[in-house]
Amino acid sequence: MSDPLYDEQIELMSKRGFTLDSRIERKQVNGLYGMYATSPINAGEVLVSYPVDQQIPLAEGFDYTGCDNFDVKYAHTAAREFVKGKESEYYPYFLKLETMEEIKANSCYFYNEGDLDFIKKMNVILFNKITEYNRAIKSMSDSIIAIDPSLDKELLVLIILNMNSRSWGRLGFLPIFELFNHCDLKGITLRNLENGTKRGYVSRINYQPGEQIWVAYNRQDMYNFAVAYNYFDPTGSHFINFSGRMVQHAKSDLEKQVFKLTSQRHKLRYQEANGVISYQLNEPNTFFLDSAPNANQIRYIRNNCFQNVNELTTGLSSDSSFDRRMLEILDFLLHVNNVDAFSPKDVPEKLGRFYSMLVKEKKMLNANRKWVFMNSKDYIIHPSLANL
Repeated sequence: MSDPLYDEQIELMSKRGFTLDSRIERKQVNGLYGMYATSPINAGEVLVSYPVDQQIPLAEGFDYTGCDNFDVKYAHTAAREFVKGKESEYYPYFLKLETMEEIKANSCYFYNEGDLDFIKKMNVILFNKITEYNRAIKSMSDSIIAIDPSLDKELLVLIILNMNSRSWGRLGFLPIFELFNHCDLKGITLRNLENGTKRGYVSRINYQPGEQIWVAYNRQDMYNFAVAYNYFDPTGSHFINFSGRMVQHAKSDLEKQVFKLTSQRHKLRYQEANGVISYQLNEPNTFFLDSAPNANQIRYIRNNCFQNVNELTTGLSSDSSFDRRMLEILDFLLHVNNVDAFSPKDVPEKLGRFYSMLVKEKKMLNANRKWVFMNSKDYIIHPSLANL
């Protein structure tokens, strides 16, 4: 199926130094567009590249006092260029952005009260994440309008939402790059090329003719994809980010001692109110994976699961303490996941990706719970832990 906007974008961006390997074609399969190999492609080959000096430069002449946020400045710049249409030097950068009609149909930023209430019933943590996301979009939009009141607020929101799903940090929009679908296991990766003068996608695996070529993003919580990127592929590899989900509370003297020791070994965000310390891990890549926790997750729990003064004194947690804390966390995350209370026919179509995501999340949590059980040295004498 022909896509005139894609063809126009390829033509215009090629004049700016953009290159796309001739062995790649964009086509629609089962209703979804993707990028596919037409001939064999080997690992290590550069498939897409673009000169760094062709990035949209940040707008000048505006008072950004106190603002060091690249995304704020870039969204402001992109919005000013977008309204110029074909008169903008950077017109081709915007040709494949989602339209306002598409954004309103897909983005949780435009969910109504009923939609959000449905999400809350399925999972309150997910509801909170969406609420935080929507507030952040509004705050960003308001701050840019304060800098430049001439901008249309709805258009600005359109640019910000497209940035969240289609741009790269510190780089902004990279046309054509965003048209590759996501898969961490098989994905190509963004690299600096030619002494940093270009950015490009480099293949990590071999591709055969007819295979879809994927892009690997930075490892992110599965919620981020469904919330910010407006899609979720249940067949892909996913991550449950402990540091982004769990807030722990230290109330008793023992719990506060655990917090103190943990803070000596890990970076934490915390605040104290009414004698209670609320804290959260502030480190990246601490995940529950498809069937087991990763090494960072295991390390943190080992340094945070102390159950008595003796363990605190030695600084060493027992295996049973580790098992107990790991199961407490997993059981909590399972408790707030109420997806089993709904069937697919109950779920509004636009919320379908969140339903699919929560089904996948529950499967992952149960698999991680099984991992704890199967690797526990104490499960035989704790039969209650065996309720899988």
